[in-house]
Amino acid sequence: MSSLSLNTSSKHHFYIALVIAIWLYIFLVLIAPFDTADLSIDVRLYTMPVYSVIAFLGYILLIPIQNKLLHKWKKWSIPLEILIILIYNIVILLGSYIYYSSSIINGDFSFLSYTFK
Repeated sequence: MSSLSLNTSSKHHFYIALVIAIWLYIFLVLIAPFDTADLSIDVRLYTMPVYSVIAFLGYILLIPIQNKLLHKWKKWSIPLEILIILIYNIVILLGSYIYYSSSIINGDFSFLSYTFK
């Protein structure tokens, strides 16, 4: 398996997480995917930042795990990258669903419906 280059700088990863969070916020407010198009812009401006914070924190929380895996395996590979991406998506899915089902959003989909619809 070929080795990939991995930047372990926390500052570098912080900026990546910040860009992801800002992009996600802009996307959710302006493009309004899923059922959010039915919401007014004021409601989207108020409710969508939390999803960006979830994405930001999910990315930041995975940095130590990523660095531990790199330290343990002594190289970074495509399967490890895929694993981190899968873990990131699961963390974001869980965090987003918890927010979606909170009293703020008051979503009515079950977890499976939320995940696959």
